[in-house]
Amino acid sequence: MDYLRIWADADGESHFEEVTLDRVVNPAERGVAELWVSPGVDVSRVQFLTVQALDQAPAPHNAPRRQFVVFLDGWVRITA
Repeated sequence: MDYLRIWADADGESHFEEVTLDRVVNPAERGVAELWVSPGVDVSRVQFLTVQALDQAPAPHNAPRRQFVVFLDGWVRITA
């Protein structure tokens, strides 16, 4: 599984980095498909957000904190 990491250095320069997660097979019960599991990621908080359809895109803004963004449906344009 891969994800795209977007980060800024000390000078404020944006960078994109493709990250591949290491995974191992987690033994499953008989008759259950194997599960591939990545190492855990320490987090201090988790939030779930639902966004209703918008008539126009919100104004560009910086992320307020370090965060993972996972989309279950739809799309978004992220620029750095």
